[in-house]
Amino acid sequence: MNDLERTIENRGIDAEIIEVSSKTNTVSQAANALNTDENNIIKSLVVEIDNDDVLVVIRGDKRVSFDKLEDVFSAESASMASPEKVEELTGYSVGEVPPVGTGLKKVVDEELLERKVVYGGGGGRKKMLELDPRYMVDEDTVVEDVTEE
Repeated sequence: MNDLERTIENRGIDAEIIEVSSKTNTVSQAANALNTDENNIIKSLVVEIDNDDVLVVIRGDKRVSFDKLEDVFSAESASMASPEKVEELTGYSVGEVPPVGTGLKKVVDEELLERKVVYGGGGGRKKMLELDPRYMVDEDTVVEDVTEE
């Protein structure tokens, strides 16, 4: 059992890790592999906000708004973490990061909670995590609109 599977089991998360036959490097590839709409694909991004590292979960076909993140956290700066830092902090490569179990502070874009199911990083290039987005939110999660218009 890997860390993601342990997190799912220990937290009682209703989720499934799906093995797909092709890589899911892009939102389009992931949607095709899962036979779903692109707007059901999410991405988990590690963002440096001032001196904090935060996991930001948004729809895969949207762009994160650094201005909105700065406003939410009353911060002076927000920028993407380097791929090396993402792996160091999460144990996963960019594109594989799941929306749960990273141990980082988390922001979930409020729009995601309107969906019944989403698909995000499943801990590998050919793995996707299917889950009800409400399981991404716990008592420490910030839920806000953090995408560009």
